[in-house]
Amino acid sequence: MAGSTTMNARAALICFYVAIIFLVIFAGVIVVKLIFWPPCTQMGNACVVDGWSVAGLAAMVLAVAATMLAILGAVAVAAWWTSLNARVNDQVRKHYTAQQKEVDARVDRLLAKQEKKVTDQLGAVQTKLQTAENRIGAATADIDELEVLTHDFLGVAVDGIMISSPGSLETWAVKVTALHKFPRVPLMMAIRYLEAVEGDLVEAEREVMSQKDELDVTYKTFDSLATVPHTDAEQRRMRVQRIGYIGNDLRSWLDRDARGGSEASHTLDCWEIMLRWKTVAVNEKADTESLQSLEGKIGAYQFKIDQLKLGRDQLKEQTQRLLDLTDRYLEKTVAEKDTSATKQP
Repeated sequence: MAGSTTMNARAALICFYVAIIFLVIFAGVIVVKLIFWPPCTQMGNACVVDGWSVAGLAAMVLAVAATMLAILGAVAVAAWWTSLNARVNDQVRKHYTAQQKEVDARVDRLLAKQEKKVTDQLGAVQTKLQTAENRIGAATADIDELEVLTHDFLGVAVDGIMISSPGSLETWAVKVTALHKFPRVPLMMAIRYLEAVEGDLVEAEREVMSQKDELDVTYKTFDSLATVPHTDAEQRRMRVQRIGYIGNDLRSWLDRDARGGSEASHTLDCWEIMLRWKTVAVNEKADTESLQSLEGKIGAYQFKIDQLKLGRDQLKEQTQRLLDLTDRYLEKTVAEKDTSATKQP
C-alpha cells in the first residue's frame, strides 16, 4: 500500500515537472515571437503594430501561463497532501524501527550486564552455599560424634550407678524413667534385679526346704506336746509354755515373710519387680539385643521361680495351719484352767 502510494506520488511529481518545463518553453516561444515578430494590424499596404495591444497580448499569455502554473501547483500540492500520510507513516515506521533496534540493542546490553552480574552473584552465592554446606556437614558430623559420645558417657554413667543394689535405686530410677530419655535405666534395673534373683535363688530354695523340714519337726513336737497327757500342773505349764513358744516362732516367721525378710519372699519380690522393669524397658524401646538376652534368661529361670513360689505358698499354708492349731490349743487350755479355778471351793 505504501509502495504504490509512493510510486503514484513520484509519477505525479514527474508529470508536474514536465508540465512546467513545457509551459515555460511554450511561454518563452510566445514571448520571443512577440518580441521579434509582433502582431500587427493591416492598414492599407502597411502593417501597424500597436504596442499596447502587444503588451496586452503578452500579459494575457503570461497570465494564462501563471494560471496554468498555479493549477499545476495546486494539483501537485493535492498530490503531495495525498501521499503525505503514507510518507509520514513511512518515516515514522523507519524512525520507530530504528528506535526499536536501538532500544533492543540497549536492552540487550543492559540484560547482558545484568546477566553477568547475576551470574557472578549467583556464583558467589553458590560458593558461599557450598561453604555453608561443608560447614553444616562438618557440624552435623561433630554433632553425631558428640551424640555418640554422650550416649556412651550416659551408658557408662548408668552402668556405674547400677553398681549399687537395685533396691536402693528404685526412687532414682523411677524419676529418671519418667523423663522418657534414658531407656537404658529400666533395662539395667531389670538386669540388676535378675542378677539379684540369680544370686539368691539357690539360698531361697535351700531356705524353703529347710523351713519345711523344720516345720515337720515342729509339727511333730506340737503333736507330742498336745496329745500326750500331762501328769501334774508343772508339766502342764511347761507344755503350754513350749507350745506358746512354737506359736510365737511360727507367727514371727509369717510376719518376716510378709515383710520380705525371708530369702524366698525377697527372691520372689525381686522377680516381680524385675518383670515390671522389663515391661518398662520394652515400652521405652531399650536396646533390642539386650532385651532378647534378658528374655532368654527369664525363660531359663521361669520354672525354678514357679517351683520356688509353689513351695513357699505351701510352706506359708502349712505354717498358718500349725499356727491355728497352736492358738486353738492355747485357747482351749486357758478355758480349761478358768473352769478348774471356778470349780475350786
